[in-house]
Amino acid sequence: MTKTHSAEDYYRACAAEMMAKAQSAPSKASRRAYLNLALNWAQQAAASDESEGGAGPPAVPSKKN
Repeated sequence: MTKTHSAEDYYRACAAEMMAKAQSAPSKASRRAYLNLALNWAQQAAASDESEGGAGPPAVPSKKN
């Protein structure tokens, strides 16, 4: 038996990868860019989950610096 992976799984994996890259980023600007990408992937995962009928995680408020 094989497990199928959903789009949500893919988006969450991409978000996790960007978070890992942010942790090892050499500068604050690079870290911020990776964190923004991670947030985008997480939002895609939430949208994918909602389109598949799930409740999805609560919305993360945007933070402006």
